[in-house]
Amino acid sequence: MTTPAITVYLPHVSASSFASAGATAGDPRFRIGLNCAGAGGNVYVTLTDTSNPADRSETLSVKNTSTATNVSLQLLRGDGSIVSYGADSASSGTANQWLAGPASTMNDIPLTVRYLATGTATPGTVAAAATFTLSYQ
Repeated sequence: MTTPAITVYLPHVSASSFASAGATAGDPRFRIGLNCAGAGGNVYVTLTDTSNPADRSETLSVKNTSTATNVSLQLLRGDGSIVSYGADSASSGTANQWLAGPASTMNDIPLTVRYLATGTATPGTVAAAATFTLSYQ
């Protein structure tokens, strides 16, 4: 990994953008940087919700320091599919682990994060955290 810790700042968005559940906004892109030169096999990724490690949903829990209500976050893979969370484990077959690609061609793993309304939102701050676990299989 060339980026073991990543901080992503989402843009300020008006609460009126989240008048009903399911509305999304934000969408900054970021990458998990890799240097897999000479590695064999495939790179698999699992993201774990640090606020709720048992989470297996598509919604990242916000930290209890967040002040906005009815807002959570979603992460999307480079192909636009929504990430579901799994255990912090490199074991083959971990729930919601996905194939990022062949190790020999991997330079990074592209992701996008966005706000997701879970109801009518109120203004405030939103903070969340996830860990990523990579495994070569």
